[in-house]
Amino acid sequence: PCPPTWFSADALWLQRQGPDDYFLATDGAQANLRNNQFNFDYELGLRVSYGEVVGNTPIEITYFGLHDWNSAIALDGVNLTVPGGPGGGVFDDSDRVEASYASELHSFEVNTLQFRDENITWVYGLRYIDVEEDFLLRAEDGGDEGTIVITGDNRLLGLQGGADYNRGCDGWCFSASARAGIYANFTERDITIRDAVQPLNNDVGESSDTEVAFVGQLGVGLTRHLGCGLKLRGGYELMWINGLTLAAEQLGTGGGGFALPAVDTNGSTLYDGGYLGLEWHR
Repeated sequence: PCPPTWFSADALWLQRQGPDDYFLATDGAQANLRNNQFNFDYELGLRVSYGEVVGNTPIEITYFGLHDWNSAIALDGVNLTVPGGPGGGVFDDSDRVEASYASELHSFEVNTLQFRDENITWVYGLRYIDVEEDFLLRAEDGGDEGTIVITGDNRLLGLQGGADYNRGCDGWCFSASARAGIYANFTERDITIRDAVQPLNNDVGESSDTEVAFVGQLGVGLTRHLGCGLKLRGGYELMWINGLTLAAEQLGTGGGGFALPAVDTNGSTLYDGGYLGLEWHR
């Protein structure tokens, strides 16, 4: 049976998988700077849910996000080249290359619940996910400098379905959940390039695309009833998104001039970590 109103708030600690393994800079020998050297630590975020029975239909609204992953890497050498960047100038003969990468994740969903039996609940709903990416590469050659700035914005909107399993005993309750959905990704990519040696001041510009994306999410948890409708809960969750425009993957592995590739929407990333929170119902 479903209570008429319920509310929960969780603190989440999530880590984010890095981008695919592309060269960012190389001297053609042992010195290499690569995408897979970005390392994102666990970051603290927030999830809140509110549910209410409207008519005879339980409706639950959930938001989570405020995660801000940042990572920076650098390489010193002689005659460093940025393989995926513009040819010539600073990018073809650098003494130092630095790269920084930032990413955020926000999710908002509205679901309806359908109770199959006392342990299993079907879940159907609409979900919006926003993945924002910022990538900066700076190449230095003596007093000269070149920069490549790439932003990737992913706005995913789609339908999802899944199920929750709950089984209680002596004030404790074990839960497991699964969600999957197909989304339309309204994505935008913006690239700006500056080169002090070849002062083209070239704004490569903004490109947009609409692609199909997939989102899958799994979770397990444990809840302890504290009394007066209050529960303490914690667990582990994993979410995988495929079909993203990841900023750090937009240079690819080709190079030469400003003939950068079309928007790459084949990126995927994995988020996973634990949560701890409180749930209340009346």
